[in-house]
Amino acid sequence: MRKFLVLVVAAGLAGSAVAQFPSVGLTVRAGVFFPTTAAASAGAERWYQAGAEYELFKLRLPATDLATALSLSLDTYGRGGSSSVPLLANLSVRSDRIRYSAGVGASFVRRSGFENRTRLAYQASIGYDVLKGPMPVVIEARYFGVVDTSNFFDGIALSIGVRL
Repeated sequence: MRKFLVLVVAAGLAGSAVAQFPSVGLTVRAGVFFPTTAAASAGAERWYQAGAEYELFKLRLPATDLATALSLSLDTYGRGGSSSVPLLANLSVRSDRIRYSAGVGASFVRRSGFENRTRLAYQASIGYDVLKGPMPVVIEARYFGVVDTSNFFDGIALSIGVRL
């Protein structure tokens, strides 16, 4: 937990140094992942999670004030000899401080005693801008799923990050 707090403080300090520059559309985050299966949580109930998301371009929906964007995200979560690295294309919708997102792509999974595989992966998330401004601090709840892995890599990630 101390390492996580140090990471958040470091990200905040680094962010304040670049706050005068325009946004580049990159979000970096770190947190914890809670697997939904007993087999995955047998070794540890909480896994590490970190990721980044880059906004490719904004979409304008007619007759709405919602900010919509297409992005690519790369995350990693795991513990011990098991890990998942999903690379996903996401569609997000933002309304003031709240952001909803869904994505699909591929996950590169590794599990002790099993063959490394690439599988179809997906995510759904909700985020909230805790601090607004040139470099918002965001908190997110994100559900990750990986197809054809007996739900071993499915679970919920709770993270905090900054949007650069």
